[in-house]
Amino acid sequence: MLIGDTIQDYEVSLEIGADCILIANGHQSKSKLQMCRAQVLDSLEEVNSYV
Repeated sequence: MLIGDTIQDYEVSLEIGADCILIANGHQSKSKLQMCRAQVLDSLEEVNSYV
């Protein structure tokens, strides 16, 4: 599982074959992150309830 906040993090997860969760309160906007095929959460605190 890779947790990140950029589209590049998503691309890295694809390269290594890992699932990905993107956090929308980081470097890129939620709308940009939602263009990826990854779960997008609003904050890191939400990760526990997702996993």
